[in-house]
Amino acid sequence: MATIGKKKSLDKALDSDKDKSKKEVSKKLYSVNGFSFTAIIEKGVNGWYVGQLLEYPEVISQGKSIKELQVNLLDALKLIMEVNREETKLNYIGKKTIKRKILA
Repeated sequence: MATIGKKKSLDKALDSDKDKSKKEVSKKLYSVNGFSFTAIIEKGVNGWYVGQLLEYPEVISQGKSIKELQVNLLDALKLIMEVNREETKLNYIGKKTIKRKILA
């Protein structure tokens, strides 16, 4: 429940930020295999776009264009998922478990 409240607060803050003197901030929705992700994007003073996934805040990247940023964010998401998968496997070494794929 706390996460939903934080997300709503962040959405409200981003949506209400109309001051053009501040950094340009936008939200963009991406969809991969039926899952949607929201990127929070800022355009830096150097012209590069920096983004972070709202749903996975540890996924951060940059790109010269929003399209390049999107590709880089999805690559970063894949890398983080691979690392998490390997770390989780280590936690279950020697334990009797059942694995099932869950499809959306």
